[in-house]
Amino acid sequence: MSRLSESLPFMIFEEVRDGSRYAQDLFTRKFSSAIPNYPHHFIALYRSAAGSLHVASYGHVIVHDGMGLGGGSCTDERVLRMMSSDERATLRSAGGPHCNLIRFIFSTMAERVPVVFAYCGDSRAQIVDLRAGFETTDYPHLLRRAVRSVEADELIELTRRAAARGPF
Repeated sequence: MSRLSESLPFMIFEEVRDGSRYAQDLFTRKFSSAIPNYPHHFIALYRSAAGSLHVASYGHVIVHDGMGLGGGSCTDERVLRMMSSDERATLRSAGGPHCNLIRFIFSTMAERVPVVFAYCGDSRAQIVDLRAGFETTDYPHLLRRAVRSVEADELIELTRRAAARGPF
C-alpha cells in the first residue's frame, strides 16, 4: 500500500515488507544496529526532480496484544538537503517527513489495531510525534493515538499494558 501526497507531490509513503532493504543504512547510522525483523515497516520516499527515489524517513510497528507499538523512527537529513528550498519549505509547513509518515502509519494501522503507541525519550522527536497526532499519557515517555473508535475503558487498559511492557 502506498500513498502519493497531493500536498507533497515529491513524497511517497509506503508500507514495505523488508525494511532493511530500504532503510538499513539510515537505521544503522541512527541506532547502530540492524533493523528488527518485524512485519510492519514504513518509509517516506523523496522523489527528486530527476525521478530518483531516496528514503527520507523510516519507522516500524509491532502488532502485539491487540495494539500497535511503534519504534525505529528516523529521518535522513542528507535526503532533506537534496531537496530544493521550495520542497523543504513545503515539507516543513506540512510537518516534515516523519510527521507525515506517522500520519500514514496511523491510517494504515487503523485496519489492524485500535491504538498505536510510541515510546519516546527524545524531546525533539516527541514534538514531531505530538504534531503528527500522538497524545501524552500518564506514563513517562509513552505516547498513544487511538486510530479507530475505542471505548474509554479499553483505551485505559491498552495504555496500561503498553506501559507495563516498558520501552519498545
